[in-house]
Amino acid sequence: MRPIACRNPTLALALAALALALPSARAARDGTEPLETPGRIFSVTVHQDWASITRVATFDLAAGQHEVRFTDLPSTIEPASIRADAGGRADVTRLAFEVSEDVEAYNTGLADLATRLAEARKSFAILDERLQVIAKEEGLLDAIAERTAQQSGEQVGSGKIDLEEITRVSKYLAEQNAALLERRRGVIEEQRLVQSEVDRLSSEKTEYEAAGPPLKRSALLGISLAEGDPSAVQVQLNYLASGVRTHVQYNVRTDANLTHTTVELELELEQQTGELWKDVNFAYSTQPVIDPTAPPALSPGLVEPRGSASSSMSIRQPRETGPLLSGRATLAQIVGQGGTVTSPGSLGSPPFAVFRLPQPATIQSGQEHAQRLRLGTFRERPEFRYVAVPVISDSAFLRGTMQNTSRIHWLPGPASLFLGSEYVGETTIPYVAPGSRLELFFGTDHRVRAQRIKQSARTRSTGLLGDGRETLVEYVIKASNSTGQTVAVEVWDRSPMTRDERISVSTSSISPSVSRDEHYRLRQRSSGLLRWDVELPASGKDATIEYTLVVSHKSDVDVPDIPD
Repeated sequence: MRPIACRNPTLALALAALALALPSARAARDGTEPLETPGRIFSVTVHQDWASITRVATFDLAAGQHEVRFTDLPSTIEPASIRADAGGRADVTRLAFEVSEDVEAYNTGLADLATRLAEARKSFAILDERLQVIAKEEGLLDAIAERTAQQSGEQVGSGKIDLEEITRVSKYLAEQNAALLERRRGVIEEQRLVQSEVDRLSSEKTEYEAAGPPLKRSALLGISLAEGDPSAVQVQLNYLASGVRTHVQYNVRTDANLTHTTVELELELEQQTGELWKDVNFAYSTQPVIDPTAPPALSPGLVEPRGSASSSMSIRQPRETGPLLSGRATLAQIVGQGGTVTSPGSLGSPPFAVFRLPQPATIQSGQEHAQRLRLGTFRERPEFRYVAVPVISDSAFLRGTMQNTSRIHWLPGPASLFLGSEYVGETTIPYVAPGSRLELFFGTDHRVRAQRIKQSARTRSTGLLGDGRETLVEYVIKASNSTGQTVAVEVWDRSPMTRDERISVSTSSISPSVSRDEHYRLRQRSSGLLRWDVELPASGKDATIEYTLVVSHKSDVDVPDIPD
């Protein structure tokens, strides 16, 4: 039975008010009390903002009409979502949500606070008495000191003074005063702490009294059992509770030899329903909670030209703007940022999915009890390749391309990347359908390098009477490998673009030829990007790439410096 989310607060209040009126009517009718139990939380399915909870309880019932009450329902419950089922052994004839004041618990709590406050005040009074005793002892020492001084004066007048006795008494008085001072300081510090406890308990008691009795929430069910022998009837109570926060994330671990990658899909969960989910059958669902009694709201669609300020339909990458032939692409724009799904047909929103844990889970309520649950572990064998962009960096970036060989839809979320025992960094994994391919970058490897060198640059006149100019820039890229094994490398460069028909930009003398990859030739070559697919042998021998950039224009066209 599907739970629903109530969108009508008035209805929820009406249900509560109606439920409050039911107990007296029942008592007047049959004089029996309902069977009460909190039930056992059997299963929990967590959605984005809600938890769908199932409690079960077994009752030994004879034929006839009965009432059972599920107690201790959470404060975050959605009353209109409550559903009940007796499993076919009996019929659920009615269901009411009850809210009442827990006077007994309130009085117990208030008495406990009053007792603790009285004990704290008694402790403060005892400490105050100790201070009075210390004050009397200090007065006695003052009297002894005064009497000793008087006797010493009399001895001086008579010429009979006992210096040793005066010294002994003075030392005794000094020691006793020091000890009393230390005792006074200790008692004052204890008194300060006890006073703080008195203030705290007084404030807590005032707030407790102002708040009044806490509310008890329960569900009252009418159960009808047909004629027959008494039997055990298992009743299920389903309801929605808010106070749930979820966050999907990944750990992607690749071994140091680049033979396999483990993808760990985890759910970070925090629940503040007030319930203890102990040894429950746990599931995580991406399906939103909706009200099945009414169709969902439908928003109007919007079609606008590309480039419109309010349009969000374009999936083109942003292109740099600036003066003619200028601009410097960032590394992220060329090698990609975050995970990239490469298989066609994998774009769009993921279907609804349910992840069930194979073992029972225990999840406590409270922000301090947030925990991670492993939804799945997937072992893949990626194809690793280095990507070098020497115009920006001499280092090469390690890219792994893997296929989701499982039947599980990988959900969008952040991912922590590990290479061997080293933490590489964090990226983002998009939605990856089963069978789709995912590209991830595992950082730089300084053992694979590529350097771009400008060999020469010259400008010459062209055309009849020299009315044209042609600038030729020769580039050499040297790629090296010190990993000790043969590696595949994509080397990327670019030739500048122009938006002026009076200027022509081209490349010539390219050796070796650019990549024959279909996606590159169809999508990226026309944007001025140059790509070579090379293999660097384990011997460490460098690979050399050469090409010439040719920029032609009329002599009266002012062309700025050609960018890298």
